Amino acid sequence: GGGGGNGGPGPGRMRIAEPALPHACAKPPSGAARGRRSAAEGVLLRDISRFAHDQRVFAGRARQQRGGGSVLVDTSGSMSLDPDDIAAIIAGAPGATLVAIYSGRQAEGELRVVVRDGRRIGVEGLTPFGSANVIDQPALEWLAKQPEPRVWISDGSVTGVNDTPSRKVRIRCRQICRRARIERVGDAAAAAKLLARRR
Repeated sequence: GGGGGNGGPGPGRMRIAEPALPHACAKPPSGAARGRRSAAEGVLLRDISRFAHDQRVFAGRARQQRGGGSVLVDTSGSMSLDPDDIAAIIAGAPGATLVAIYSGRQAEGELRVVVRDGRRIGVEGLTPFGSANVIDQPALEWLAKQPEPRVWISDGSVTGVNDTPSRKVRIRCRQICRRARIERVGDAAAAAKLLARRR
């Protein structure tokens, strides 16, 4: 926690929870067309009809789509997210290799890693820790150290200890987002679009 001063209270204490992730995340659709592109040289004939156009009649290896990206989800009361909503956010951002949720109460909060490297938590592990924000600042400091692109799903309303609005926490959160190129979006659909574009 922090003292008051003119700028309002500081952020609450944050603990990081890394529960077991027993489930495999859904994989994007696979298939021959997805892993290959047309090429002018090769051994696997793909499309003879392209010969007159550009001679790219062979199947070459497609550039690997790099997974990546980190998503931080504000699960405080103002976001009105229940566990099913959070599960939908996870399903809606399949490109992310890391997803964490956070919320707080009084002077403390929890950041919980719910997706990492293709594994995810069950819906029973998605109940928010509390109904307040409290730890927006340390949660964003954590996100700033994770792989890019970095996406924050939040309404942008940040608070400090006892869920009290705080000018200094608001300024600090803005600075972290700017420095670490964290983009804030309001929902999962916008996060999925942003991750796809940034990759």
